[in-house]
Amino acid sequence: MRNIRNYIKEGQKAVAKVLRVNRQKRQVDVSMRRVSDSQKRETLRAWKNAQKAANLLALAQKRIEEMGVKPLSLEEVNDILEKEFGSSYGGLEAAFEGGAEILINAGIPKEWADILEEFAKSSIEVKKVKVSGIFSLNSTEPNGVDIIKDALTKSLSADKKSEIDIYSLGAPRYRIEVEAKDFQTAEKALSKAVNKVKKALNRSNCSFQFERE
Repeated sequence: MRNIRNYIKEGQKAVAKVLRVNRQKRQVDVSMRRVSDSQKRETLRAWKNAQKAANLLALAQKRIEEMGVKPLSLEEVNDILEKEFGSSYGGLEAAFEGGAEILINAGIPKEWADILEEFAKSSIEVKKVKVSGIFSLNSTEPNGVDIIKDALTKSLSADKKSEIDIYSLGAPRYRIEVEAKDFQTAEKALSKAVNKVKKALNRSNCSFQFERE
């Protein structure tokens, strides 16, 4: 990308992959084509969540100041959230699902934890994402149906952080759907499940094909 203005307008948000950085020329080479659709969605979602978390933390700080207590600064609370939950938004999601107690256990003072739980439950909507694909599986073994069924069943427990479902589209085709809180988690779970099926069938006289949807 030689001139960014040829590709995006001022104020427009876009996702690109950094190829190289030349500090002497103060130049950054990026590519928008080398970013997949799922990466774009995930990056923009993470950016929006970070903005939302920053706004909620600022409101929480204002509430803390009005209470006249100074347990920890906003920066200190944010550091704990990023360290313990991966991001400030991750901490708010944890408060939404597990309440103030999970924040207190992570080192957040009760005053902050109670307010963050309140804001999380009134402002955070935990959305899940879904990825899927199609298996084409054949076996010439006498008990081939059972072999395939067993391999698919074992893949359902491939990842505890995701919900995995498999259903038949009519032999030999089967759809797998993985639902998780973000695309990165869903993609990892899908990869684990697919590899588990492939590994199980490799031990038998079975053919294996998989295509993403």
